[in-house]
Amino acid sequence: MKFELCIASYEEALMAQKYKAYRIEVCAALEIGGITPSYGFIKSCCEIEGPEKHIMIRPRGGHFEYTPDEVHLMLENIEVCKALNATGVVFGALTENLIIDKETTGQLTEKAKSLGLQTTFHRAFDFVKKPIQNLEILIDFGIDNLLTSGLEPTAIQGKKTILSLLEHANKQIHIIAGSGVHANNVVSLLNTGVHAVHFTARKPIFNSVGLKMGDVFEPDEDKIQKIISKTY
Repeated sequence: MKFELCIASYEEALMAQKYKAYRIEVCAALEIGGITPSYGFIKSCCEIEGPEKHIMIRPRGGHFEYTPDEVHLMLENIEVCKALNATGVVFGALTENLIIDKETTGQLTEKAKSLGLQTTFHRAFDFVKKPIQNLEILIDFGIDNLLTSGLEPTAIQGKKTILSLLEHANKQIHIIAGSGVHANNVVSLLNTGVHAVHFTARKPIFNSVGLKMGDVFEPDEDKIQKIISKTY
């Protein structure tokens, strides 16, 4: 089984290595969908042997329309990822009409490819109105991977759309199913023919440290063990 672990701590990266994850998506602030992590965190993860390291390139939470200054920051962070020996970068940009922003996507893709980095368009795709037409845009740009839940809150709910995307893509882009993946649905998702499944494996230690400083998490080995056990 090919799986990608979405991580926000070094301990989770080590767990991904332990369970032979195919790739890790390295993020900060998963509670808002993930943003670009720190230099030190990227560097530490990229020094771990084993899984591919794909780094989130997202300058902030919220919508996926970016200003020229934000795009410049994203381009700079792609260069940082290359310098730290990442495998690839993960990004997504939309227009106010909820179609893929061709200008921004073109800039980010060109930068990544010029540096020899793989490219993944993230779940910003799940906000588009016409998935097949937008899939064609990604294929035309030569994007390597698409992470999607099939435009639904969870991938199992979006299974029908994922199947449609797979059929239309005809292996021109890898489709990765993500969101709500667990032991009870992973086999059904893998049976669609997706290239990989994507999930987090973390659990809260306690809910808040006060002063709105956020929750504290630890790796959830039980979840990853249960998912892996379903595929053997």
